[in-house]
Formats: sequence, structure tokens, C-alpha cells
Amino acid sequence: MVAARWYLRYNLSYRDLEELLAERSVEVDHVSVHRWVQRFLRHEVARGE
Repeated sequence: MVAARWYLRYNLSYRDLEELLAERSVEVDHVSVHRWVQRFLRHEVARGE
């Protein structure tokens, strides 16, 4: 969830987030980050309704 929040809050690309997470010993693909953001947005929109 942190990656999704960072993506929405700061002007970062999915690859930037992939690198930031790798620095924290979390290995993910930028496509996974994209999927997390999409899932997070759906959840937030549903919560706001």
C-alpha cells in the first residue's frame, strides 16, 4: 500500500517505485506496482461512495 500512496502523492513512475522498494529490500516488478495502484484506487473510490 505504501507504494500506491507514494505513486498518488508524489510524481513518481512505477519504475521509480520499483527502485525505492528495492532499496528497502522489497523486490517487485513495476507491473505489480501498477496493479497495486489500480486496486488501491478502486478500494478508495468504493469507500468514498
